[in-house]
Amino acid sequence: MSTFHRIYMDDSGNVDAPTTNAVDVRYGSITAVILADDYLQGTFNPSFDALSKKHFGLDEGGRPHNIHRRMLTRAPEKGPFQKLRDWGARDAWDKDVLRMFETAQYTVVTACVDKVAWYHQYPAWTGDFYEVLVEGVLERCFFFLNNRDGEAEVNIETKNPDKDERIKREYRKAMLKGFDFIPAAKLRKRLTSIEPNILTKADRRPGMQLADLLAGPALAHIRHLHTDRHEITSGFVRSVAAILEDKKFYREGARGPDGYGRVWRPKPKT
Repeated sequence: MSTFHRIYMDDSGNVDAPTTNAVDVRYGSITAVILADDYLQGTFNPSFDALSKKHFGLDEGGRPHNIHRRMLTRAPEKGPFQKLRDWGARDAWDKDVLRMFETAQYTVVTACVDKVAWYHQYPAWTGDFYEVLVEGVLERCFFFLNNRDGEAEVNIETKNPDKDERIKREYRKAMLKGFDFIPAAKLRKRLTSIEPNILTKADRRPGMQLADLLAGPALAHIRHLHTDRHEITSGFVRSVAAILEDKKFYREGARGPDGYGRVWRPKPKT
């Protein structure tokens, strides 16, 4: 019997066509977090909600707050996340969330693109970088599932109408046409829908929040590895990167995560 999984995908950096050498414009990524559904429903979801409640309380409806890295990085002056302006509260949160990142059972695939290098290698290219990143992520998710006789539903959080339509288009194209070494029929055997499931923040899915929390650190880590620039200055982000590199990026057997859980485009020259 195949094992059912849920995949949560989130982008980070800049996925639009224009680019410059500025670090916040030049690089884009998609991170996918893969969780077995029985573990997700029985263990991860309640434990994540308990972690959120412990540090940030509940909303007016008695539900855990929706945690997003942007709110945590720059704690607002008002609202449930303002407590992170206190260094003691932030230290307690950092320790607990790092423990969760390390002990929870999930697998990560991140595809990143250097847009300047891409245009240098393909000067006539006029495509969508979502195509590059969706292909990089879905290929690895397919191999993860295929090697485990698994199936998965793919979930993506809504961004805005333009980005939502772009990523749905590239996902649909991949599912209908397949890839060079993965026929569409085989891809659809592992990924259960032609369309991704689009979620909103109101859905409050812990798996989606996990993907959001990991996407930025994953991009920062892979970008530094492949460029030998853009040093990671945040100790917290370095700790997240170490957990991903040591334990969570997809790999097979004794092989490391490079080319499995860590995908860089354009492909490095050998």
